[in-house]
Amino acid sequence: MKGAAVGRAAQKTDPRVLAILKKQQALDKIAGDITAGISESDRARLSGFTDIEVDAEHNRLRLHWKGTPPQRVQRILANLPKGVTAEVVPARYSKAELHKARNKLLRGGKPTALRLDSTGERIRITSIEPAVDGGSLEIGYDGDRGAGKRDATDSLSRGAPREVR
Repeated sequence: MKGAAVGRAAQKTDPRVLAILKKQQALDKIAGDITAGISESDRARLSGFTDIEVDAEHNRLRLHWKGTPPQRVQRILANLPKGVTAEVVPARYSKAELHKARNKLLRGGKPTALRLDSTGERIRITSIEPAVDGGSLEIGYDGDRGAGKRDATDSLSRGAPREVR
């Protein structure tokens, strides 16, 4: 037990770890400026915004945006601290559009049951979230045969892409 505590203490003072933590704080501040300090759940109010990835190890931000970011965001990106890089990646959908699509799959705030076209099997949605890149909704599910039971032969469990309209 003492060895583990010493290892954690050494890790906290390791200059490489401290440098990454410092970068993380700086990148988090920039991300907060880009998102205007709006909470994660309210960021759909930012027109065109999809998501932002913070990569402290490479001192980089990746901003997923549908359309052109507003001037305020462009100014932030044009004035990044030395060594920080940022990339704006075009997104297929904004966070607002993905939230709207997600809401179509909810009834009274709870996920609806769906049927697979190919087999008629009922599935129960267990989670819905926008993909970071703004390309889709990521939907977790299981069959209506009980929690955690899934038919390994259906195309959704093999990872074949499906589009929900």
